[in-house]
Amino acid sequence: MINTNTYILKYGTALRPALWLIAALCAGFSANAQAPINWSQEIAPILYKNCVSCHRPGQIAPFDLITYQDAYDNQYSIQEAVEHKSMPPWPPDPSFRHFVQERLLTQGEIDKIADWVNQGAPEGDPGLAPPIPTFPSGGQFGTPDLKWQIPTYTVNMPAGGDDLYRCFVIHNDMPDTAFMSLMEVVPGNRNIVHHILVYQDTTGGSAAADALDPEPGFISLGPGGILVGEWVPGQKFLPTPEGMAFRIYPGSDIVVQVHYPQGSQGEVDSTYLNIYLTDPDANGGIRELSTDSPLNYIFPSWLAWLTNSYIEPWPLLIPANESKKFVARYTMTKDVSVLGVSPHAHYINKSFEVIGVTPLGDIINFIKIPDWEFHWQGFYYYPKPVFVPSGTILFAKTVYDNTSDNDENPFDPPQDIPAGEATTEEMLLVYFTYMDYRPGDENLVLYDSTIYTHAQDSPLPNAVTIVASVNCVPNPANNTVQIVCDLKENLTLLRLEILDLNGRLVEQMPMEDVLAKGRQTWSCQVANYLAGTYFVRLTTEQGTVSTQFVVLH
Repeated sequence: MINTNTYILKYGTALRPALWLIAALCAGFSANAQAPINWSQEIAPILYKNCVSCHRPGQIAPFDLITYQDAYDNQYSIQEAVEHKSMPPWPPDPSFRHFVQERLLTQGEIDKIADWVNQGAPEGDPGLAPPIPTFPSGGQFGTPDLKWQIPTYTVNMPAGGDDLYRCFVIHNDMPDTAFMSLMEVVPGNRNIVHHILVYQDTTGGSAAADALDPEPGFISLGPGGILVGEWVPGQKFLPTPEGMAFRIYPGSDIVVQVHYPQGSQGEVDSTYLNIYLTDPDANGGIRELSTDSPLNYIFPSWLAWLTNSYIEPWPLLIPANESKKFVARYTMTKDVSVLGVSPHAHYINKSFEVIGVTPLGDIINFIKIPDWEFHWQGFYYYPKPVFVPSGTILFAKTVYDNTSDNDENPFDPPQDIPAGEATTEEMLLVYFTYMDYRPGDENLVLYDSTIYTHAQDSPLPNAVTIVASVNCVPNPANNTVQIVCDLKENLTLLRLEILDLNGRLVEQMPMEDVLAKGRQTWSCQVANYLAGTYFVRLTTEQGTVSTQFVVLH
């Protein structure tokens, strides 16, 4: 064995330059590996891309994130918000369905922000920071065809009120039907405007309500009419896809509902709308878009034969100190292509899931919001149209928490909460933007890929085509579901599994090793399953097939 000390003494003079070089290289590698994350090069790009549309002067966010000092002063709030995924606000579950303009940070971005804070939040070289984003003060799409503006309004909160929903009526003087490709909503005072909904009223009811109120507009949480536009903080507007537009009826009233939150008293607002029209005869004509709320809380089941729509249980009433589930249903009467979806409820709602079950038993995932937040509601658009065939049953599954454990409960102690327009009451509405279906719609690319997040892969492996098919009856199921498999030849079966939406095994069914050609049926008890969507996966030596079913209680 070589004696290290003797070796160094004997060869130390000759080796000393090499040893110093090795030591220097190692120190350099260590320094590079441990170089702290800095604001200028790594954090500012994340904040500028995802946060400053709201976190800048004159906007509704509680602090700015324009400069390094802004970020440094709020570093712990930033870290907590991104780690809890409460910011940027994006309520839909991305594992359930993807939409355009998703405000989502990657896990790498979240970790980078946390590491930056934990390392002391250094600035780095300010000369390497990206330029501060610029935001136009008015519209972003050039000169509009029309500009509709609400009367200048000084906020006058109702006595004892924390929120004001004020509806302003703008009369449409156009003598003929027009088609709108974009409504750009421009808040007049972004410090106090929480969100805006825009309706088209052809009944004259809104104008009559306005005439009875001495102030501009009138108070209403649900003014009625056709929903044609909306704005929430951070929203980027999208023109309708080429060849598609909303109809504007001549002589209609445009109702602009503005939500002014607590602290708005005495502030002045002058919100306006930029309207961009399109030629209905250009390029072969316009495909008309509509927005309706077929899923709602209005009708009991005994009226389903008349309305195609009902809610169970009925009425929408959440007793004090209880959590309660409701399911709204609607049966489609024609083929449509759905472009977007918007659920709506108030403070004590806790979760929303909207699906469809086609006549063939296929499941359509529209949207899932596992942690409902009243203050962050919006309209969500798909990158491609979603085909919904006639006969599809739409479902909206909701949970309301009217207990003291719900921090959003407007009452302490809790009180019975009925259905109604006030924020202290409750609603269940799901709006869809759609058009009549044409073959091939599901392959249309509505928006360029640069403005939306691509859909992730299914939580299950891709199915391989084999000589078998599998279906579930009934679907949706409540207590028992029959798994029906039709085989075109004898197959060696490896396993039959039920998995949840995240691909986790829920149950594995017992079966024979070899399945004979023909129909095979298994009965599965689902009474103790949580309500939701499940996958059935049949694996044989020849490959895998799968299907979905829904459990409703």
